[in-house]
Amino acid sequence: MANEMLTPDDISQFRALFSKYCRGEINANHCEADSCEYCPVNRAYEEIFDSLEDNDEED
Repeated sequence: MANEMLTPDDISQFRALFSKYCRGEINANHCEADSCEYCPVNRAYEEIFDSLEDNDEED
C-alpha cells in the first residue's frame, strides 16, 4: 500500500466510523438517507477512499 500511515485494518475501521457517524446523523434526524449526494461528510468519504484506492493501484 502506498500510504504507509494507514494499514488495511485502519482503513476498514475508518470506513466503519464514517458509516457509524452517518447512521447516527440519520437516526437523529439531522439528515436523510437519500440526501447523501450533497452531504459534505459523504463527499469527504468519497474523496478519501477514492484517493486511497488510487494509491493502491499505483503499487
